Amino acid sequence: LTAVELALEMRFGWNILEGFNSYPAPPGRGFFQAYYLPKPSLAAAHSVEVVFGARASGLIYSVLYDGSIITGDDRSVEREDFVYAGLIGLNYHYYDWFSIRASLNYTSAILDEEVLPDPLPGYEKTSTENSYGTLAIDFYF
Repeated sequence: LTAVELALEMRFGWNILEGFNSYPAPPGRGFFQAYYLPKPSLAAAHSVEVVFGARASGLIYSVLYDGSIITGDDRSVEREDFVYAGLIGLNYHYYDWFSIRASLNYTSAILDEEVLPDPLPGYEKTSTENSYGTLAIDFYF
């Protein structure tokens, strides 16, 4: 996809990571963040942080919705050009051992549900809801 994005994040807590914790990636985004950052020997091993975030995306082109230029696939799915997301998260870190991260992410719909085809008999119409929650446990080795 080709897009323009702006993301803002605020975090606060006790004994939080010494570094910037990137905005959590939705499924399929394909990037990873290294969360393991060692603390000074005198610092407490425990850390708790609360994260608030907001993201706005302007979708310019997507193979999934607009087809492929390379293969000549000229599909066209009616989609929104702008998508908005909000996040609240709670993270616990035990330095040098593990982290537990929980977050709720609300995302506006990218597809207009009205233009989706009617389902086959016995099936439900596809939902355009993109919101999700995550629970991740990281072990460092």
